[in-house]
Amino acid sequence: MSGGKESKLAIYEPQSSPKIIVSLGRQDAVAQYSFTTIIGLVPGMIKSKDLYIGKTRKKMGLQPK
Repeated sequence: MSGGKESKLAIYEPQSSPKIIVSLGRQDAVAQYSFTTIIGLVPGMIKSKDLYIGKTRKKMGLQPK
């Protein structure tokens, strides 16, 4: 390809501390942080509280339910 007006690609820079929590049922979950992975009841309690819906609604400027 020649003569095109391509823009330079941006360099991807990941966030400093990626977090993920995957539910494994009503009480169990897996939580992965940049420094460790936790399995069991504790991450399950964190996620099952409201599945982060309240936090997401707050970020969107909506009233929590």
